[in-house]
Amino acid sequence: MVKLFRNERGQIKVLEGDVQLVNEDGSEVRHHATKFSICGCGRSKSILCDGSHKMSDGEFQAKEKKE
Repeated sequence: MVKLFRNERGQIKVLEGDVQLVNEDGSEVRHHATKFSICGCGRSKSILCDGSHKMSDGEFQAKEKKE
């Protein structure tokens, strides 16, 4: 059995077991073995949080234009 814990900052920690994250197409998403954060806002480029939720709308739009 997998045992996960979500701390007050939203980071998910693996307490027991192995976790395999996959994209919609079934491809594996590499992540830290014991802790990771899953994006809940939809701004991150992958399922993993990249901190984009902290940006203002203007900062986020500027970042999108660069990429």
